[in-house]
Amino acid sequence: MNQSNIQTVVWTILALALVARAVWVIRRYESHRMKRFIGWPTDARGTLGKFYWKEGIFSSEITRAMSPDFARKYGWLLSHRAQRLIVMLNVVSWALAIVGAFDLSWNLGFGSSPLSWWFVLVVAAYLLVRSSVRVIADAPDALLDERQIALRNNSYRVAYFWLSLIMFFIFGLLTGIAEAVAVSESADFLIDGFVFGFSLLLFISASLPSMVLAWSGSVKER
Repeated sequence: MNQSNIQTVVWTILALALVARAVWVIRRYESHRMKRFIGWPTDARGTLGKFYWKEGIFSSEITRAMSPDFARKYGWLLSHRAQRLIVMLNVVSWALAIVGAFDLSWNLGFGSSPLSWWFVLVVAAYLLVRSSVRVIADAPDALLDERQIALRNNSYRVAYFWLSLIMFFIFGLLTGIAEAVAVSESADFLIDGFVFGFSLLLFISASLPSMVLAWSGSVKER
C-alpha cells in the first residue's frame, strides 16, 4: 500500500467518524448540539461557564472532569497503569511526529512539509493525558483544594526541568532542518520546519505537567 492509498484510508476513516459522532449527538441531545459535536466542555445546561484567561480553560471543563459521572464514563483512564501507558503514548507520538518531518518510509507526510498525519496522534495523546489526571494540571486555584494545588505546582516544577532538556533536542532538530535548507535553498521548507518545531514544542510543554501527575500516580483512582 503506497502513501497515497494510506492517506485516502485515513481521510475515509476520519469522515466516517465525524458522521457517526454527528448522528450520536443528534440522537442523544435536544440542544447545544454544535457545542457537543465539537467537544466543548459544556455543563449540564450546555454552557461553558467562567473562562480563566491565565490558564486558558473554562470552569465547565474542570467541573466535568471532577464529577462522579466522568469517573463512571472514563474510569479506564484513571488507573495508574492506564496513566503510565498514556504517558508513554505521548512520548511515542512525539517521536512519530519527528519521523513524519523527514523523508523516510511510512512518514505519512504531506509532500515536502514537515507536518504529517502522525501529528494527529500528538493531539490525541495530549487530550488523553489531560483527561487521565482530571485536568488538574491546567486548573486554576479557585477550582482546586490545597492538596490538588500542591500536586499541580510540583508537577510544573518537574515539568520545567524536563522541558529545559527537551528544548535542547528541539533546537538541535531545527538546526538540522536549517542546515538541510542551506543545501536545498528552500525558504518555504525552512519556515515549515520552524512552524513544525514550534508546534511540537507547544504540545510537549502543555503535556508535561499532566504527564508528571499521571506517571507519579498521585491522582489515580485505582
